[in-house]
Amino acid sequence: MLCLVVLLVLLGLWDVDATINLTYILKKDGDRIQPSCIAEESERYAAVGWVYPIATDQEEIPNITTKFIPTILNDYNCKFSTNDLCTTKWRIKNWHVEESTDFLADLRWEDLPTVFISNTTKEVKERIEIPKVFKTGISVRAGETIEILVCNGWDPYNYPCYYFNINKTDIYLKKYATLPNDTTDTFKSYLTNYKAYTSILSLDEWRNFVVSFDENNTLELFDVNLNRTVIEYTDEIPLSPAYLLIRSSNASLWKIHKNDVFYTNSAQISRLGPELTINNKDLCVSLLVTTCPTCEIIFFYLVGVNRRVLKRLGPLENGEWVETKLKVENIPFDKLYIFVETRPIDGTLNGTEGFWAIDNVRVCNENEVKVSFLKFNYSLSDNDVSEETISCQLIKKPSWRPKLLSYNKITDFPQVNVTENTTSIKLSWQQEDPNNQISYFTTYKANDLCSAEPHNLKRVKSGGFVTTKLNELLLDNLVPFTVYNVTISTVLHEEESRLYINTLETVEPSFEELPHKIKVIPTESTVFVSWDEVNCTSKYGRLIYTISVINKRLNFVKKLEYQTENHYEIDKLEPFTQYTLNITTARSAVNINHGIHSSSVLLNFSTLAGVAAAVENLELYSIDQNSASLRYDLPRHPNGVPEEVRVTRCNALSFKKCKSSISRITRCPLWPRKFCVFVNNILEFQNFNFNVALKNLRTERFGKEVSVQGYTVDRIPGAPTNVTYKVVDCVDSTEYCNLNVTWSHPYNENGTITSFELILNSTDKYKNSEEDKYIQEVYQVVNKSYLPIYTHQIKVIPYSALYVLHLYSANRQYISESATLLVKTDNIGDHIDQSPKLLGNSDSTLIFEIPFLDRRLESYTLTVVVQDFDKNRTVDADVLENKKVASYLCHNFGHTWISQTVKIQRFEHDVVYYEKLETPDAPPSVKEASSSGRYNHLYILLLLLLLLPAGFLVYRYLRKRRVIKNSSENPENIYESMPFDDCDTNCVTNENYDKLLHK
Repeated sequence: MLCLVVLLVLLGLWDVDATINLTYILKKDGDRIQPSCIAEESERYAAVGWVYPIATDQEEIPNITTKFIPTILNDYNCKFSTNDLCTTKWRIKNWHVEESTDFLADLRWEDLPTVFISNTTKEVKERIEIPKVFKTGISVRAGETIEILVCNGWDPYNYPCYYFNINKTDIYLKKYATLPNDTTDTFKSYLTNYKAYTSILSLDEWRNFVVSFDENNTLELFDVNLNRTVIEYTDEIPLSPAYLLIRSSNASLWKIHKNDVFYTNSAQISRLGPELTINNKDLCVSLLVTTCPTCEIIFFYLVGVNRRVLKRLGPLENGEWVETKLKVENIPFDKLYIFVETRPIDGTLNGTEGFWAIDNVRVCNENEVKVSFLKFNYSLSDNDVSEETISCQLIKKPSWRPKLLSYNKITDFPQVNVTENTTSIKLSWQQEDPNNQISYFTTYKANDLCSAEPHNLKRVKSGGFVTTKLNELLLDNLVPFTVYNVTISTVLHEEESRLYINTLETVEPSFEELPHKIKVIPTESTVFVSWDEVNCTSKYGRLIYTISVINKRLNFVKKLEYQTENHYEIDKLEPFTQYTLNITTARSAVNINHGIHSSSVLLNFSTLAGVAAAVENLELYSIDQNSASLRYDLPRHPNGVPEEVRVTRCNALSFKKCKSSISRITRCPLWPRKFCVFVNNILEFQNFNFNVALKNLRTERFGKEVSVQGYTVDRIPGAPTNVTYKVVDCVDSTEYCNLNVTWSHPYNENGTITSFELILNSTDKYKNSEEDKYIQEVYQVVNKSYLPIYTHQIKVIPYSALYVLHLYSANRQYISESATLLVKTDNIGDHIDQSPKLLGNSDSTLIFEIPFLDRRLESYTLTVVVQDFDKNRTVDADVLENKKVASYLCHNFGHTWISQTVKIQRFEHDVVYYEKLETPDAPPSVKEASSSGRYNHLYILLLLLLLLPAGFLVYRYLRKRRVIKNSSENPENIYESMPFDDCDTNCVTNENYDKLLHK
């Protein structure tokens, strides 16, 4: 039995050392001490109390401050006190705030007020209202006797009470009709008692009790530290408790467990509080939860219509409160509604029989720690308080002792060295604890550049909490170009080290940082450039701009270097000129100068039209009594698009008598490369100044005027130009042709033209007809309907005639100088077909039918040229001397000779006919054949050649006499048959040679 007990004790001690997560740190500096206590892991959410010498006066009780590191302030946090503003924000249907007196063993215990009671205070200082059935937790530190009274009224001397007397080893319960002034007889007569073998009360520990009175009229006192009911009494004549009262004979500290909770009895789904703003990348909400033994509670949020469960709890036995966390890592939202569902597990409860409660809701951090500070209002020497009498403890297990760290000197936080990078910050400081037992708590949070929504979620959620026991720390995964609030705290220092650190900017601007929605607003000589300011959500560094306006043709460059604004005006530009706008963006001027880590945006624009330049080459090219015609060129640099022309005519004798007319700019009908303007309805015989000015498109003013002067009187028109002719409509059934004469309108018109006169003078002095010697015709021009080119046809012009053409421009008073041209009509032979007819051919002979000489011709010549196909032989030079023959050879090689020339002459007119024939290959020669046989066919051919001319001449003579006789009786023309009508099928069929060519 003894071995078992020892083993249990050893196991208990080992368990204490293994599970305690409290660190007590004592800083001493002379007569000053600074106690602090750090709770980690599960002890963060347990009740932690301080033990220190109890003062003799309420004013000397030290101040206790408890906080979580990091401290996260959020409107979602709420402790559900009836006096707290957050309770209003958390208003939910069927949920209520109600006071609870259940025993508290969690962090809410630390918020309970500490009550100081001593023999110098009022006898009954604390009166706690209670219901008839109640359960109340009490924590106390006392060295002597304490008294707890449960009375029917507020004054124990006038109302009956249950009386608990608790000293170091005994507990007594007694019932009084009225409390006597002297209660020393308690030990003589009592209802029940409890005897302990260890001290029930202690000045060095918080002792905890639960006093309850149930519906069975049972009064109970439960010792939480012993986890045992020490007093239990059922009263047959029960009282009706209304107040709980406490007092002590010596100085003592009390905590009465009264706390407001947020609860419901309804099974339902509700929105859990207001909208939650998430300022970190992870969602973490800490809260205390309890349910009835047959109930469960579910926390969730919605993504669209889908439920995402955060936590499911229940059932919880004996009304136990559980600290729980609602967590989601890397949550993509910056705002969120959390929902809660309360429901019975087995479905046996109706809608209002359950119980679900929450309390102490706050936004948390997964790695947070709880730190409690004890601050005395006096020095050690004043009251002889030693550091050994001070410590912190877990309320549920006061016998457990924290780890003690003691430091003799209290100094300020050492200087922190900072090394920034684009996405990280390195912190280091002088080492303070060689054993590395002190924890440094570092909280960092990014500041968003956006002061209003929408925010940059990367910056909003960038932050965290890091704990280290070393003297250096690396914060990584940060956002570039962001100011971070960094707080380094430790219990060694009363003051925290607060730093504001900028991460470095990115090397090169991102696409979102480049100029977007660029507006280019040009005027005549300036351009206004602006773009949208970079959104704060996209800015990751400084932005430096260089704006350049370039025109290579003008060798023009204007720069605005190293600018930071997003709007500029650039002047001294040329009107109506194309420019290139170049906006270069970089982080620094050095990058722009070196052309690295920069981006450029190129845009082309044109300045607006300016005042139009003056016209060039202005001419008054024509004028008469009532009108004037002006011709001009547009300026080479018009400063815009010329749209309108204004002509102002002013009488030279009186400049006040001026009239203006404005018209659209039009090209001259006669000279498309020129521009013309016409002035009508002006006074005759007046000397006028004509002032011409232009106005550009989208401008308001006319430009500089150019003047010419003219006198309104008819003038001699200019002579026609570019006179040409063409003989047309020549046919073989008539003796005449038509003559088309073409000319251009005179460029120097000078005066109005109403007609053109055409005169043909024959050069043949022996013409019998006067009509053939002199021809005159007039081309009328009505209402100045001028044309660039005129064409007029003179009909019935004889063949083979030579004329001198005179062409004049004329108006009602004047005629121009003559434009003269020598005109020669066609030879009639060019229009009469005298082609011979191929009758037949043999291996060595061509037979032609020669046509009769047309009556309108004096002669023609028939020439027969023969060529072979010897490609190794060139054409003889004597043949090529005849140009007509040389022009119409079958090919430019082979043996070539003129076989026959027949000339039928009245006048000389040549007709050349050519035919390509391929003779068959000759059979091989036979040496035995007689030479006389070889030349027999030549004699026959010679005879035919002699007979054919003689026969032809006889036939010609007889034929001519018959034609003359018939022509007198019938004047109509007589035609022979066309050549080749009777062509043999074996004749040559190469179409390229079956042609009649005229010369």
